[in-house]
Parts: sequence; structure tokens; C-alpha cells
Amino acid sequence: MAKGFFLNAEVIFYGELLKMKFSTIGLSESEHALMKNAQRDYEDVFINAEELVRLSYEFLISIDPERWIFVSLLYQFQKFLSLSLLSTIRRHGVQTNMMLRQTLEFGCLSIYGLFIMDPIL
Repeated sequence: MAKGFFLNAEVIFYGELLKMKFSTIGLSESEHALMKNAQRDYEDVFINAEELVRLSYEFLISIDPERWIFVSLLYQFQKFLSLSLLSTIRRHGVQTNMMLRQTLEFGCLSIYGLFIMDPIL
């Protein structure tokens, strides 16, 4: 019996048949192992990416309440940036690219939101 990487499933070979047993606990454990090993596997790239995500949450000191559009769009930027880092660590290439695209879009929109105070105009 061999352990497969995919969903940390148990792979049992019976001749040419392949059976996989799904395990939520196994999935969680494999995801946790990827997160624990990310710094070792990706070294400076991971550290820089993690610091960028942290900076996106901590760079604001205060914000004018009239700039609520900026804040709501910035939240989306932060969320997608965090998700893109997690997707990269989990080796989900397509999802990573989708999250990075959303990150860029909401980054541009949030900057635009700095200058728009009344969405009706």
C-alpha cells in the first residue's frame, strides 16, 4: 500500500485497478505539512511573499471615512493576495493565477477608489 500525494489518499493497487480512499483528516494533514515546509522549500521567495501580504494589512494608519469605497476594495485586494499565496503553497497553479489576476484588478480598483468619494458621480 502506497501513500499518494493527491488529497493524501491511500492508493491501493489491485492489478490494474486503482482505488482511492478520501480522508478529510489526511487532506488537512497534507495541507498543514505544505504550510509548515513552505519556508524551507521556497526560502526567500516565501518570506518576501508573506511579508508583502502582511504589509497589505498593516500599511494604513488611518483612513478618511469618506473613502469607504477604497477600504472595501482594499479588503478584496488583501483577501485575494492572501489566497494567491496559499494557492501557490498548495501548488494549485490555475487557482494561483486566478487569484493573482483578481489581486491586480482589485489593486487597481482600490487605487481608483481613493479618488472617488461619491459612487453616483
